[in-house]
Amino acid sequence: MARQRSPDRDKAFEIYKVSKGEKPLVEIAEELNLKPSQIRK
Repeated sequence: MARQRSPDRDKAFEIYKVSKGEKPLVEIAEELNLKPSQIRK
């Protein structure tokens, strides 16, 4: 059975959509207090 999707993933995607892809993933990770490697996946 697959793991449940993290709610932070949805938050990160919303931030990405609002910025129209302009905001770097590293900044999104800092905003959510996550590691950049977790945002990239």
